[in-house]
Amino acid sequence: MRLDVDGDSKISLSDLQATCARLSYVPSKGELETMIWEVDETLDSAVSWEEFSLCYRRVRSDTTGLEPRAFYNLIDFLMLDSSVAGVVSKDEARQLMFMRHGKGMDETQVDKLFESAGGGSTITLPQFLRYTAEERDQIAKSVVGGGGSLLTKMKAVQKDKIRSLKSTSSMGMSK
Repeated sequence: MRLDVDGDSKISLSDLQATCARLSYVPSKGELETMIWEVDETLDSAVSWEEFSLCYRRVRSDTTGLEPRAFYNLIDFLMLDSSVAGVVSKDEARQLMFMRHGKGMDETQVDKLFESAGGGSTITLPQFLRYTAEERDQIAKSVVGGGGSLLTKMKAVQKDKIRSLKSTSSMGMSK
């Protein structure tokens, strides 16, 4: 399935609307605008090939679960849907996971994905997006760990860095 529906070498709001409609998914205009905004480095309200590639690489290497991934999740679903049927079968999901991870693939992730959608043999885009949002939230919670907000933890790390820099600079001045 082609994301750049109008063929202008960029993925725009209308391209995403058409793609999602073909997948029986009708997100709000705001959701689609946010999807583009998260990866739109040039702020032209569209996603270029470079931005597309950068988004994909960033999310694939993200271990925190904090990298914006709404656009990536759409791409991932389209990659899983090798039959271009608008649904993903377990076999399609397993095949792509094997291509990505080889023999080290964890098949329980595929099983969890399909169980979250009611245990059927296929999954739709809305079901896939719900699952990926839940997974992202779990990753983010594990990164934060031990309670407290991520912002609080980030501020604490920043204060420690500032304290460390101050002590390093004051040591250099006393010589």
